[in-house]
Amino acid sequence: MSFYPTGSPFSRLIVFLSAILTPIYFILLISYSPVELKFLDAFFKYFAMPLTFSFPWLLFIYINRNTLVATLDEIKSATSIIPLRWKIFYGINALFILLFFVLPLVSPPLAVFTAIVLAVRITRKSKFTLEGSEKTPFLLSFILSIIFAIIPAYFLLLFLPAYSTVFFWTLNIWWNNVFLLYDLSIWIVNSLAIGSLIWLIYTGAAEYEERIYGWRKTQAPANLIRLIQFLFFLFLAFIGLPKYSWIQKIYEHYSLPVFDGAEQFLSTVNITCLIIVSFVILISLVRGLKKIEYRGSFIGYLFAAGFLIIDVFWRFNKHLITLSIISASIMFFLIFIYCFTSVKREVEG
Repeated sequence: MSFYPTGSPFSRLIVFLSAILTPIYFILLISYSPVELKFLDAFFKYFAMPLTFSFPWLLFIYINRNTLVATLDEIKSATSIIPLRWKIFYGINALFILLFFVLPLVSPPLAVFTAIVLAVRITRKSKFTLEGSEKTPFLLSFILSIIFAIIPAYFLLLFLPAYSTVFFWTLNIWWNNVFLLYDLSIWIVNSLAIGSLIWLIYTGAAEYEERIYGWRKTQAPANLIRLIQFLFFLFLAFIGLPKYSWIQKIYEHYSLPVFDGAEQFLSTVNITCLIIVSFVILISLVRGLKKIEYRGSFIGYLFAAGFLIIDVFWRFNKHLITLSIISASIMFFLIFIYCFTSVKREVEG
């Protein structure tokens, strides 16, 4: 059986990179955490401890590699109705919460649990235990579980107390920059909107040529459009970043211009780009210039409604944005669980 029999190339790449980056993530996480080891510091920090914490996730990725590829495609379909700015902003924050708050706290106890489960499975499949008395499997499982769990438990006791200081430091940085992340996501979406309008113009011109002359001469300059999108993003960021005091100090230090009407200008750009996106989608649907597929299922609309409620909720009180982001992150995790279980049911059924 092939390693990836199904799924899009992008989804296969994501699953492959997840397996590669997981141990690298734990190496960086542990190396920057104030873990104190009395001996073989480099060996434990850069090999033994990262490998121990990575093992449950690598095992999960390997066993469910094909299901994960199909799950990513399913997630893309299920979230197609959710606006891009929500997916970028809440998706980045969900990834941040996963990397710095969930995985560091879950992985050490999960490594201990995986070691115990592995010991039990090895014992039950052992020929020696099958031939022994009724008490033999239990005793052997108990002894082997202790042996297997000693190292993960030792790493757990070392890592979690040390990471508590990093946890609160990271939490403070995240909280102080959450609105910056939101603005960056809006500027990215606005840049993509400008690019989509240019794509639409070129695609429309090519369709006109094909209808009139029977062949297409106009080709969309992909690299140029990407450059325009990138430059437009830099332009919006340059104008909008001084609203944050610590960035404004950098502007003042280097004598960079700060525009007084930046807030109003960016608000106008947001509305304009929203109109552009709506126009591009409408024209694409009517003229068939671009194949757009929405998952019109109940679950897709349910998740979209959930994100809408969350987004409106914190706008009435910006102090509630942390609660809203955590709620949105939980929704992302629920989307993954729902799509993963649905795909697994289809595969096994």
